[in-house]
Amino acid sequence: MPRCILLIALLLALVAALPASAQEPPVLRYTSWMLLPPGEVTIESRPYGVTHDDFTYPDQPSFSIISLQGETIETIDGRLAQTSTIAIPPGVGEYALLRLTPGNNYSAPRPASDRFY
Repeated sequence: MPRCILLIALLLALVAALPASAQEPPVLRYTSWMLLPPGEVTIESRPYGVTHDDFTYPDQPSFSIISLQGETIETIDGRLAQTSTIAIPPGVGEYALLRLTPGNNYSAPRPASDRFY
């Protein structure tokens, strides 16, 4: 058992040591939220069928920028299997919420900033 814990700790340390550009972006399915500072985020739309060699849902992704006061700043309609670049405007404050809705397919967001949650 201690060897297993040591191995897991070693793997986590190796992943943490990778440069940010080498790490895969999180792959999200269904509605997800990100807390982002002003700047750009590139979102790759990935069809379900590409990952699973199966049916691809016809859902088109959409993204909404929401201020921390709850106001919708902008809603963007994406296209399935394409990459979208979303700009979080500087006037929203220190952070804004990005609502990612890929439907039954996948989204892989890659923020320009490393300050996101």
